[in-house]
Amino acid sequence: MTRLAYRQPQAGPQGFARTRKVIGGGNPTAGPGFPASPIVGGSTGNAADLALNAQTALFRIPKDFVVTGWFGPAIPKMDTGATLTFSIGDNGNQLQAANTARWLSASNVGQAGGALPTMLTTNLYFQYLMDTDLIMTITAAAAGVQANTTPIIIYMEGFIAP
Repeated sequence: MTRLAYRQPQAGPQGFARTRKVIGGGNPTAGPGFPASPIVGGSTGNAADLALNAQTALFRIPKDFVVTGWFGPAIPKMDTGATLTFSIGDNGNQLQAANTARWLSASNVGQAGGALPTMLTTNLYFQYLMDTDLIMTITAAAAGVQANTTPIIIYMEGFIAP
C-alpha cells in the first residue's frame, strides 16, 4: 500500500490555461528522521519506508497538468550503506497506465545524498488526465536508514492544459 506523505490541500488546477504552475514541495514529504512525517518513526527512521518496493506519495499532480520540468534542493543521505535506489513516477489512474519510473529510474542519489537528478526527458510534456499522486518507489532496499532531519522536496513545474 502506498503511504501518503503529503498534507492537504495540494495545489489544484486554478488559474488560466498555459500559465506556469509549480506544485509539490513545501510539505514534509519523505526523509528518514524528519519528525513531522510518519516515514520516520523517530530519529533513526522507519526502515519499512526504504524497504524493497515500498512506495511513498510525495504530492498530488492535478488533472490536466502538463509537466515541463522539476527542481528542488539536494536529496538527503538516506542509506547507511550503498544499496538504496529509488524511482519516481506514478501508479497511473483510470485513464493512464502506471509508470513508477516515469520521471526518475533507479537513482542511487539517496545513498550519499546529492543534487536532484535530471528528470527523464522522454516524458516531457506528459499530461495527467486525472488527479494522480507522484510516487517514490524503492527499487533496491537501503542497507540501513540514515538518521537525518531533511525531507525529500521536489517541485514540479508545468501548466494546466486548456
